[in-house]
Amino acid sequence: MTASDLSTILVPALEQHGFRAARHVQPTPNGYGHKITLSEHNGQMLGVLVIYHGKQGPRYVTNELTQATPEILDRIAQAWASLEMNAASTTPTRRSDRLAPVPAGTIELWVDGACVQEADSLKFGWAFVIQQDGRELTRHASHVIKAYMAVHRNVAAELQAVIHGLTHCRQMGHQTVTVFYDYAGIEQWATRRWKANNQTTQEYVRFIADCPITITWQKVPAHSGIPMNELVDQLATGAAHASNEHHSV
Repeated sequence: MTASDLSTILVPALEQHGFRAARHVQPTPNGYGHKITLSEHNGQMLGVLVIYHGKQGPRYVTNELTQATPEILDRIAQAWASLEMNAASTTPTRRSDRLAPVPAGTIELWVDGACVQEADSLKFGWAFVIQQDGRELTRHASHVIKAYMAVHRNVAAELQAVIHGLTHCRQMGHQTVTVFYDYAGIEQWATRRWKANNQTTQEYVRFIADCPITITWQKVPAHSGIPMNELVDQLATGAAHASNEHHSV
């Protein structure tokens, strides 16, 4: 894998973490790097992220990000971590689109979130579906998030889907639940592998810590034809488009 290949894969991950990411057409003159211009959705230019893949393995350099802040650097690190780089092969791990059989009786909580960018505002949607042994028990979709969460874009919606889904599972009396998700942060913050450094993620971590349900986390690849993952994606996206609640960019 070259730096150019890696930059191609990284761009959608960066976009999922709230950036506008424009991959340069050509690699760096030495051929070992590839640049991605980053900006915020409000138009604020952040600078250039440089991706390298050489003897030191895959890495990125932020010294050309002139507007870097701790929050921006953290989002970049999260996007990079979401690629799940395999240290041995330096190739992003791609999980099989075919999931392993789920044990009979498992309570499955499928979650997803969406953020729709409009001209001068954002609209949100999140959804969950609970099923057992192939039988749907309940589904719910909503556009409601707290105003201070909007800065985190789709991340806010993803976490709300988990919080509300697990709350519903608790109300139904379920004690053991497997959460199926496609955004890595859902598990990484819950298990403290990622540091929660803002109100939205800290509230999520506290909720998971206080939740009496025994949770198994199951990551699935996004947009890969898995029916239940596609369903919650459609529900969340539909809720966002249907929302009349607009949040400032």
